[in-house]
Amino acid sequence: MSTVEIEISINPLCEEIISDFLINELKSEGVILKETYYEDEKIISETQGIIKAFFEKLPENLENKLQERRNFLKEAGIDEANLGKWTIENVIEIKDENWANNWKKYWNVQKIGEKTIICPSWLECTPKDNEIKIELDPGSAFGTGTHPTTRLCIKALEKYVNKNTTVADVGTGSGILAIASKMYGSSTVVGVDNDGSVIQVAKDNAEHNGISDITFYEGSASDIDKKFDIVVANILANVIVSIMDDLIKLCNDSSKLILSGIMTDQNERVINSLKQHNFEVSEILSEENWSAIIAQPSQK
Repeated sequence: MSTVEIEISINPLCEEIISDFLINELKSEGVILKETYYEDEKIISETQGIIKAFFEKLPENLENKLQERRNFLKEAGIDEANLGKWTIENVIEIKDENWANNWKKYWNVQKIGEKTIICPSWLECTPKDNEIKIELDPGSAFGTGTHPTTRLCIKALEKYVNKNTTVADVGTGSGILAIASKMYGSSTVVGVDNDGSVIQVAKDNAEHNGISDITFYEGSASDIDKKFDIVVANILANVIVSIMDDLIKLCNDSSKLILSGIMTDQNERVINSLKQHNFEVSEILSEENWSAIIAQPSQK
């Protein structure tokens, strides 16, 4: 069996966004974000700024599809420099019977926050007494713990979710934030996404982790008619601003609103929108060039 390996130049800041597009839209069998090469147990080189995607055959009009999605993200407010070029640098035909599984060797167990570990389903890992393990296949849908925005949200949820907390996850993707919230003890969790193709993925991921009582459905924040203690939205800054009215309506007088998918140079735009809705920022978490903004109704 042969496969096609495609190398695409990107900015590593957007690696999970393009990974999601390659896997869910273009049906890539797997991606590699970074390769590290060692000599005598020392790192001698790393590949950054190149993503490798594997396909059974070369997708039609791939270059055009890449640029169309890049233009969409640019119009959504992500800066040119932060996006990278998204151009095809190399196409290689590989004849290897095990190609479909070769990319898995690049994934390891990840520790996020104080107590959360993300474990690819094909690896064995045993959490310590105070740790919570989430098994997830990297690349199954947006949000697999590899990207700073996902990690920032998990850290915030670790801090604020308790036994009686209710949580709404807007733009649930893989369901990782909804699953984490339930594992932290949340009594009620709802996950919505306007991409219907990820809902079954989220349900399968929850079931794989032994969770059956999260409500996942296709839709947006405006389709939810309840209020929650925590509302988390890990989506792009311009989308957050555009649906801020709907996000605010999900909050009660003491809710925490956790917003991520925000590049640091767009923080003020989101903060200004929060102020216009009488919400105040209580905390900003940052990693690389990404932020998570935690806000609550103003008590003034």
